[in-house]
Amino acid sequence: MIGYKFVQADEEGRFWSAMAERKACVEYKRGKWTYAPDWLARKGYHLFAFDNLEEATTLKEKHSLDFKIFECEAEKIIALPQKLRIYELSNGVVEKVSHMWPFHTIMAERIKLVEEIV
Repeated sequence: MIGYKFVQADEEGRFWSAMAERKACVEYKRGKWTYAPDWLARKGYHLFAFDNLEEATTLKEKHSLDFKIFECEAEKIIALPQKLRIYELSNGVVEKVSHMWPFHTIMAERIKLVEEIV
């Protein structure tokens, strides 16, 4: 499935998780499959993207997010689990919250960056 992935770029041109940090962060490489950290995958949390470019772009602009958006390939799409608190997740703690995922969010077992869009 074609999706749209937010990533952060560092000063060396590498791409990282846009929201997750530390223990939950992963590096994305153009043209290579990326997987969630093992400890997160075992808990049922994998990689997130959007299935709609317009929605991803609107969210980026609405919140003035300094992220790049890549077209990506997303494989093994899974139903979204309950949302987690990002700060706690980055420290290795799974703490669920009651609010919903942004519209058009998808979760996949693996994601491959294809082309930078925005």
